Amino acid sequence: MQTKKCNALILKSVPFQDHHWIITALSQTEGLISFISKGNFKNHMHTNYNLCLVELVLVPTKSELFRLIEFKVLNHHLFLRDSFLKIKTAQMMAKVILQTQLFQKQSAFLFHFLLNCIRWLEEVTDMDTFFGIFLLKVLKHEGALYFLPTCTICQNSQKRWAI
Repeated sequence: MQTKKCNALILKSVPFQDHHWIITALSQTEGLISFISKGNFKNHMHTNYNLCLVELVLVPTKSELFRLIEFKVLNHHLFLRDSFLKIKTAQMMAKVILQTQLFQKQSAFLFHFLLNCIRWLEEVTDMDTFFGIFLLKVLKHEGALYFLPTCTICQNSQKRWAI
């Protein structure tokens, strides 16, 4: 039984049968992963906290679904609960990651970027602008955002972009 240990951000958790949960997380080393937490959920209560940074010990199975062996919460991101707008923005960012990423596509950059964005939410006042910047960064990371090397208005060469 080979185990994998990794840090991850919990993005979504769904109840499965009576006492199990299927949890989707963005891992630092594995990318977007899903794992099952078997048994009484009271033993694994913290896995239901969305947007928590956790340390996971997982066992691969025959399917794409890993099996959870052990976890430890590293950061609850409790400041998100200060404001409904912070929770809403963080959940929208998680939804974007869930919709744009393929399972087990490694992306350490995206993990660190999402983690930093969640941390920045503590200081941000304009959530809509912040979410727009997040979307642009994800589009650029995925290669869906293309910048012309020259300005279309003044025809000057653009060496650096702020995005």
